[in-house]
Amino acid sequence: MKRLIIYFIAVILCFSSFSSNLLFLSKANAEGAPILLGFKPNDTALNPNRPIVYMTKIGSKTLYAVNYETGVKTTLSLPYPAERLDLFNGKLYVTQHKMSHDRYNFGPYSGGIAEVDTETFTLSNLIDVEIDPYDVVIDKQGYIFISPGSGQREKIKVYSIYDQTEKTASTTNISSESYLYYNEEMSKVYSISTKVSPRDVTAHEVRDGAVISQYDSPYHGAYDLEPFAKVSPDGENMYNNSGVVFGLSQISSGDMLYNFELGREYKDFAFSLVDDLAFGANVDGGIDVYRYNSDEYLYSIKTDKDIENLHYHNGGLVSVFNESGKILFRVYKRLQS
Repeated sequence: MKRLIIYFIAVILCFSSFSSNLLFLSKANAEGAPILLGFKPNDTALNPNRPIVYMTKIGSKTLYAVNYETGVKTTLSLPYPAERLDLFNGKLYVTQHKMSHDRYNFGPYSGGIAEVDTETFTLSNLIDVEIDPYDVVIDKQGYIFISPGSGQREKIKVYSIYDQTEKTASTTNISSESYLYYNEEMSKVYSISTKVSPRDVTAHEVRDGAVISQYDSPYHGAYDLEPFAKVSPDGENMYNNSGVVFGLSQISSGDMLYNFELGREYKDFAFSLVDDLAFGANVDGGIDVYRYNSDEYLYSIKTDKDIENLHYHNGGLVSVFNESGKILFRVYKRLQS
């Protein structure tokens, strides 16, 4: 009898948690009026401490900061066109393009990384780099890892944000125009190629500004992958936009192993680990909700919206979406039970 009571209590608690998760999005409400952006962002970054998303526009020198609580849009003109960005210790680091990406240009190369103070939203520094920068991530030690935008197989370049000096990166080259994803929990940078077929994922173990080990995923062409992905906040999964999810591990033999497949394609992902949820911007519209670290589909919301970008912050989904050709920005907040 005692065991039976314990069982029913566990079931009730489980159902209560599940109902709370359902409340998150099945009854999510839009907060405030949508904000007209007027352009499709090329890359976005969420400020973890303030209700602001930073955005770049392809081919433009303008950097955007949008406050999704007040609706205020602020712009900053950078010295060169900006494409990709990353946040570190209250600073934005944005790629600066002094040359066009060209697979048949074999050097020499030049580019820059703009350092922007997020408190004042002003340019605080411009780091000159000997690479045509394509993508950029920053590790927890303050090293900038830059993938090549020109040539065919080039080295990842690494610079310190503190003294702007170049560090020894790796003896192994990667395909140009590869996207980078940093896993802080595993101290690894993952790269996904855009030009090579079949597409693959490569892990780069990093320490003190150097790539100390590099290896490919165990599957070469086994899965149709997109160049875009998201590493979950706990560092344990990589959700690829193709819908394939790989498990990540500190040990190379257990890294980038097939975990499960969602069965559809996505434009972006966001996560609420506290709610045990993963959100996917479905290519056919709307936001699909899954149990995190599982292919268990729960429900969808905003199926009339063409969602382009997703972020999760303080109980809300921050989204960029396309509505009748207009690019809009909106937050969907949890309703309180």
